[in-house]
Amino acid sequence: MQKGKFGFKLWVYPVVAMAFFVLDQFFLGALAVGFAIAAEKNEWVSHQVLQVLIFGTFAGIANMVVDGIDWLFGLGSSVPMIAVAGGVVCGILYAAIFVFLVVFYVLGFTRVIKGKDAKLPIACTIANHAFGIVAARPQPPVQPQAQYQVPPYQAPAQQPQQPQNPQYPQQ
Repeated sequence: MQKGKFGFKLWVYPVVAMAFFVLDQFFLGALAVGFAIAAEKNEWVSHQVLQVLIFGTFAGIANMVVDGIDWLFGLGSSVPMIAVAGGVVCGILYAAIFVFLVVFYVLGFTRVIKGKDAKLPIACTIANHAFGIVAARPQPPVQPQAQYQVPPYQAPAQQPQQPQNPQYPQQ
């Protein structure tokens, strides 16, 4: 892997950003992403750190949702069982989010060190759209349509018209 303008290998920037997001340091992670994009001006690095930023943002939103759930359980803190249940539920949710983040960041970390795309879930698709890398959807094969020909116009055969009301024929 090649070195950047500051002497670091290019995979260092997304790895540092991932480390900040795993440690729940969103602001420092966003600063690392901004620095990598502005300083290196390398498309691969920008793509990887953008994936890290998007994935970290979704993780932050998930943590805020769990914080909201914890706050709702805190409203019922006058009943001890509700407060205990809320703490258990929120603790499990926080742990699940953390494990999910660490697993995907470790997978992304190993891919980035090898010089490949991090492929973080959801974030990869959004970053690809941001960079204009859109996978073509397979189109169904077009079947040739049979040519439809309009039959020539034929005038109806002239038949004598019967009066509508036989008592009062029309003249």
